[in-house]
Amino acid sequence: MADLNDHILVLLDASTLDESAVRSARELVNPGGRVTLLLTRSPSEPGPLGDFAASENLSVPDAAEIYVQRTVRRLRAEGVVAEPVSVPGGRTAAGVVWNAQRRGVTLILLAAEDRPRRKLFGRGLAQQLVAASPVPVLVAPRPGRRRDEPALAAA
Repeated sequence: MADLNDHILVLLDASTLDESAVRSARELVNPGGRVTLLLTRSPSEPGPLGDFAASENLSVPDAAEIYVQRTVRRLRAEGVVAEPVSVPGGRTAAGVVWNAQRRGVTLILLAAEDRPRRKLFGRGLAQQLVAASPVPVLVAPRPGRRRDEPALAAA
């Protein structure tokens, strides 16, 4: 039987919150386990990827690929077996669950969502995943979050 920390799927959205999820995965993954990184933000969405792409004179899809590859290389340099995945449908809860099942993932990990963004778009991805995923979902706390502040607010 697989251990919870044998294969962790980390959802990245190219926000400043990603580092808490990557750090948590690095600390949680079992020796010999692996970490798979899935970019959940569309390369056409504005945000840090667009800023990075403009600063490096890249297309946004190229910037997304470089971002994920750099994160994979950093994890590998720290001794973590890491792999990127870039597949259609990864940007929805159903797409994430499909990818997790297809790859034999034992845990889905993502950074706590930005509250103002969640208020704009309604129920967040984390809450959708908790409802739909057959494997546990772990939400890494935001950096600087007070200990008495919940990682997720009720929808």
